[in-house]
Amino acid sequence: MLLLRSASRGVRGGSGSTVVPLRKRPRPFSTAPRPPRLLLVWHSRTGLARAMSDEMEGGARAVAAEMESELAVERREARDATIDDLLGADGYLLAAPENLASVSGEMKEFFDRNYYHAFATTGTREGEEYEEVSRLLGRPYGLAIAAGSDGTGAARQVERI
Repeated sequence: MLLLRSASRGVRGGSGSTVVPLRKRPRPFSTAPRPPRLLLVWHSRTGLARAMSDEMEGGARAVAAEMESELAVERREARDATIDDLLGADGYLLAAPENLASVSGEMKEFFDRNYYHAFATTGTREGEEYEEVSRLLGRPYGLAIAAGSDGTGAARQVERI
């Protein structure tokens, strides 16, 4: 199963959380142009999801070459990927197996470890109006699920994150 989407969550408020779309913020000014950065995060037990990640990387590089464009691809095993890797990338490719209708535990742990660090906060919970703003909003991602069945359980789980 392969899924291509764009992260669309915006602001999470205090009580009664609401999702509000935000405008994409430009990256800080840089004098030296850099090629787009793609972060490929994968986990595999049998080798199938790793093979899928290899094909995803090859496809991304082929499209960049066809467009005569540079592309930087950084590969990380799920256990080694950090919030700095996520924030430094312009887009993401994710590959993992489906285990018992869920994304693999190691890939889920990657999301758990980095999720709350992907939000910037304003105000305080005690007094001022408190908001959490996604720092990854609008960045595209591709998802490959290695599954013995249809993989929809794992894909649905990742889409909700």
